[in-house]
Amino acid sequence: MPAAYGGAPLRLRGRAAWRAVMFDVDGTLLDSRDAILDSYREATREVLGREYPATTGEAKAVLQLRALEVIALLADGDPARERLLSDAYHAAYERLQSSAVPYSGALDALGALRSAGLRVAVVTSKSRSRLELDLARTGLAPLVDASIAGDEVRRGKPDPEPLLAGLRALDARAGAALYVGDSPVDVASARAAGVYSVGVTFGFHGRALRVAGPDLLIDSYDELVAFVTDGAATGA
Repeated sequence: MPAAYGGAPLRLRGRAAWRAVMFDVDGTLLDSRDAILDSYREATREVLGREYPATTGEAKAVLQLRALEVIALLADGDPARERLLSDAYHAAYERLQSSAVPYSGALDALGALRSAGLRVAVVTSKSRSRLELDLARTGLAPLVDASIAGDEVRRGKPDPEPLLAGLRALDARAGAALYVGDSPVDVASARAAGVYSVGVTFGFHGRALRVAGPDLLIDSYDELVAFVTDGAATGA
C-alpha cells in the first residue's frame, strides 16, 4: 500500500475522481542517471578540458536542472562556448542513451492508466530533442497523450509553468490531476500548480524527496495504478 504522510493513504477531497496523470521522466519513468551524467562529463572534457560533474554534490545539482540551465552556467556567458557544449552534450547523449531504461512497471502502468480512461502526459526538464530520442527508443511514445519538454517553457520546475502547460495539453483541471516525480523540485512545482504530488522512492533523490513531503510516496508503479484507478472508478 502506498505510504502517505500522517498514516493512512491520502485522498484529495475524499475519494478523488482523477482524470489526468503527469510524469517526470528522468529518475521517474527512466533510470537515466548514468546516461545524463556521463554525457555531461564527455561534453565538458571535450569543450572545457575538465570533467563536470566531478563530485556527488555537483551530480545532485545537475539532475535537478534543465540542460539549458546547466550549459549556460558552464559557458559562463560565452555564446560560442554554450553552442559547443550544447552540441557536444546532445551528441554524447545520442551515443549513451541506450543505458537509460524504464523503471520496473513503468510502461505497464502508463498503459493501465490510459485503459482506465485517464489522460497521461510527461512533463520533463529534458530538451525536446533528447525527449524524442527517449520516447521513441523506450516505447513510451504511444503511451502518452501529450509531452512538455524543458526547452518549451520559459521557466522550469520548481515554477508551476511546465505543469500548467501539461494541464492545458491534457485539457485537465489541477484538482483532478497528479504529478509523479522523484525530486523536491517536482513536489514544489506540483504544489505551485495546485496538483497532487506523488513521489517515487526508487528515483534519483530518495532522501531529499522524503524531506520535501509529497502528498503520496510510492515504492512501485503497481501502487500508483491501484491508488489512481480506485479514485477514478469511485468518483468524488
